[in-house]
Amino acid sequence: MPHDRTRRALAEVEEQRDDAVLYLSTIKLVLGVLARGHGLRVCGQEIAEVVVRQLGFETCAIVLADGPEGELALAGFATQSQRLGGGAGDLDEGRWLLLAQLLGTGVEPACFRRVSDGGFVAVAPAELADEGFLVLPFTVAGDPGGALVLHSITAPTQAFARSHALALVAEIVGQALGAARSRESVERLCSKLEGELGLSRRVVSAKDETLRSREERIARLTDELSRSNRVKTEFLGMVSHELRTPLNAILGYASLMREGVGGSVNDEQSGFLDRVLGSTRHLNTLID
Repeated sequence: MPHDRTRRALAEVEEQRDDAVLYLSTIKLVLGVLARGHGLRVCGQEIAEVVVRQLGFETCAIVLADGPEGELALAGFATQSQRLGGGAGDLDEGRWLLLAQLLGTGVEPACFRRVSDGGFVAVAPAELADEGFLVLPFTVAGDPGGALVLHSITAPTQAFARSHALALVAEIVGQALGAARSRESVERLCSKLEGELGLSRRVVSAKDETLRSREERIARLTDELSRSNRVKTEFLGMVSHELRTPLNAILGYASLMREGVGGSVNDEQSGFLDRVLGSTRHLNTLID
């Protein structure tokens, strides 16, 4: 008898150790999903598949509070049937979400058994003799954020220890989904900021291009004005030279005639010569 009790105790310890390794492996895989950097929905779906594959549940549905009013939305859904290439089973994703919405995101785990009319009745974990549903709420950033809804075909062994381990798994799932949601929000914010920065850069670049175009246009106008001014100066210089030569000759001859070098002049002729001399000097002044 003592040997039998010892063997049973050792077997129980071995089983608990195996359970602990299984749950720790599941948690490690959940964190591995998060580390891959996927978005919230992809993380939720992959985590549901990990729970079904690792812990042997028939179905795993992950519901997450979403939106300003905290409405529940399905973040992940996986079944053994789907894993083996079949359908979703007799309860589709919509009915699983409806079940979670009816329960809400409480703070305590809840167990349910399906009754003959297709409904559900709440039971204690020890009363799950065969098929059952376990709802494990989890928090996100310290607030009720969702729940892990698990469907098993047969009652689990060592339900008390298992329920505590599953509650830990659910909490890890909640933290992982919260981190994925935060990362997604940060990525959206970064994308928005990058878009705004890109727009600002394009605006600045367009303004720079406009300024460069204006500078080039001003430079061209300046060159054209300089060239025009140079041409005008050259033209005026040439014209003034061409005009000054005959004007000087007229001024010189008129002065000689006015002084009587070519012979005496009467008063009327003197008046004409004075007018010629005055006009000639005025033209010279304008040219200068």
